[in-house]
Amino acid sequence: MACFRLSKSICEEMEQIIANFWWQKGYGKREIHWCSWNKLCKLKECGGLGYRNLAKFNLALLAKEVKQRLAESLSTPFGLSGPLETNGSKKEIRDLEQK
Repeated sequence: MACFRLSKSICEEMEQIIANFWWQKGYGKREIHWCSWNKLCKLKECGGLGYRNLAKFNLALLAKEVKQRLAESLSTPFGLSGPLETNGSKKEIRDLEQK
């Protein structure tokens, strides 16, 4: 989930599968929903069970990935994350880095 954004429908379908796991007795047999899914997704400190809203969690992971990639690109010369690919010598590359 950290590399691409999942559509809202996929996240809802995955949450439905998780909910069915907890609320079904068996295949096709429904159980009583004692509380809403939104309440289950609340933090444990706030009275929920700490399940994650998958759409929001996916966006948070994407934001974290962007932050890490920006930090990497700003910390390397010329914004490159790998070794400089040129036909020049190492001395020429050091000269370019100093400019």
